Amino acid sequence: MSESPISEYIIKDHIRVILVKLNEYNYLIIDLPALPWCFSETKELSVDRAKLFYAKLSNSLLNECLSNYLISNEVVGTLVNGVKRTISIRLKVSRSLTIDERVIEGIFNCLSKKIINFCSNG
Repeated sequence: MSESPISEYIIKDHIRVILVKLNEYNYLIIDLPALPWCFSETKELSVDRAKLFYAKLSNSLLNECLSNYLISNEVVGTLVNGVKRTISIRLKVSRSLTIDERVIEGIFNCLSKKIINFCSNG
């Protein structure tokens, strides 16, 4: 039986991370705990009163967290009590990055700090 290309990790008892292994690269989809939003939106999706906002961050901002493994990224935000918040980040990363729970937790910690610092100093 072959290994599933999709894995789910739970870190810090409540942060869900989905890993999707594809032939040429991997996707990491990391749920975030409603962090600040201060990004220029590239697109928006609205259904009734629900809104999602999307943005791309500079890879140089995230390189410290992912070295040279990052290919692209997309940040997802929504309105939380009327305030824009970052709720998820999608990372397209090189297959050469060895991914396990320890690596994922390190990436999450680094990304959370980067987003908070960027939005605080923005």
